[in-house]
Amino acid sequence: LLWGAYKNILSGVTTVVHHNNYYWPFRLNYPVGVLKDFRWIHSMELDRQLRKKIRQRDTVPCIIHLAEGTDSLAHGELKKLDELGGLNKHTIIVHGVGLTTEDLDLLVEKGGGLVWCPSSNLFLLGATAPVEKLLGKTPIALGTDSLLTGSFSLFEEMRFAQQLKDLKAEELLKMVTTVPADLFHLHEGRIRIGARANFLAFRSAASNAFESFLGLDASRVELLMRNGSIIYGAERYQHLCRKQFSILRTSGKKKFVVGNLPELAQKIQRTLRTWSPEQFGITFS
Repeated sequence: LLWGAYKNILSGVTTVVHHNNYYWPFRLNYPVGVLKDFRWIHSMELDRQLRKKIRQRDTVPCIIHLAEGTDSLAHGELKKLDELGGLNKHTIIVHGVGLTTEDLDLLVEKGGGLVWCPSSNLFLLGATAPVEKLLGKTPIALGTDSLLTGSFSLFEEMRFAQQLKDLKAEELLKMVTTVPADLFHLHEGRIRIGARANFLAFRSAASNAFESFLGLDASRVELLMRNGSIIYGAERYQHLCRKQFSILRTSGKKKFVVGNLPELAQKIQRTLRTWSPEQFGITFS
């Protein structure tokens, strides 16, 4: 769980939606925010409490793996969920690879949202959700899925998504900021009074900063702030960090990050001897 937090920090992320239980480590000085108020259904076939969870009538986001396939079973899942009373404006489906044309109309009609994980979908299934048919009609957030199947970073995922569907940089920025903020009822994703002070800063020499944003990686992040405090950034800002931090290098550039990342890496290496932080482009000073 802790390595997952750092994987996201190096992706420029301050808040994560974890599609599973809200584990106790998330409460203990965890370096990124984790969505707490939600209901989750693993999937139509594998969740033993499916009907019970569907019967709950609340206004929190309800997240479900759905249409994660290309067979007849996947094609029929959205309709089945609707027949059970589980499809509404609070429903957020993850993947949606097997959505049919009729499903798309139904999703738009009911007001549900989609979390799109293109690189993982292509790796596992050779296909992905028809997001081009939903743009402007249904809220679409971009996700990375597991490191086992998806991109290493959200930066990489955005570039993959752009190349796959020829999306505009501005549209992709919304998919990782304002759209998920609205979908998951979060007071962030935009800079304004009343929002959490969570933001990413980077340098851009280009006339179009959106295009520069799509070219980012961990080495080009100037600083990453969460709740008004810096959690990752260039070495020259380390004196502003109010917590314990570690020094690391990525693509030859010296950075700092909150917490004791070298110690965590050593613990992982003792268990997984083939694992090393160098696989992720990280070395420690």
